[in-house]
Amino acid sequence: MLLAHFLTFLCITNMQVALGLLAKFEFDWGTREVGVLFSVFAVLSFTVQAFLIGRLVRRFREAPLVVAGSLFTAAGLLLIGEGHSALGLFVGVAIFGAGFGMTLPPLASLASLAASEGTRGFVLGMAQSSGGLARALGPLVSGVLFRRVAPSAPFLGGAAAAVLCALVGATLRTTGRRT
Repeated sequence: MLLAHFLTFLCITNMQVALGLLAKFEFDWGTREVGVLFSVFAVLSFTVQAFLIGRLVRRFREAPLVVAGSLFTAAGLLLIGEGHSALGLFVGVAIFGAGFGMTLPPLASLASLAASEGTRGFVLGMAQSSGGLARALGPLVSGVLFRRVAPSAPFLGGAAAAVLCALVGATLRTTGRRT
């Protein structure tokens, strides 16, 4: 579960760091256009988390949503990195936002469900710490990939991390208490 949290936050960090760089490199976009891209991400992620995630969890359960959300995240990152068009960039960011919104809440729920009453805070804290580690390492890795490998490399690396998260998610089981 900690690995899934790490990988999920590595994906978001790669996107956050490299999206503006890619938009400038590919399209000579500035802060206004990049701000619109981040707004698309935020609106889609918020919409999924605020209005859809409860229904999705009731219908599919947490672990399958981690798998599906991670695969959407990977698809969005691939489209961002390899789309080479403004439309591809916007669609990729939208798919990424929906996938991220579908992945994160079920991961937190699974961590909570896996912990006993006395260890729940510790387990959730460790999950957040693994995400914090990804947020600390992600900018360095993303910047190096963008500059030294290729502008699409942070997104391809993030897509690989998302696929690995989907594989990890496939091993997770919803166990424990249910309210």
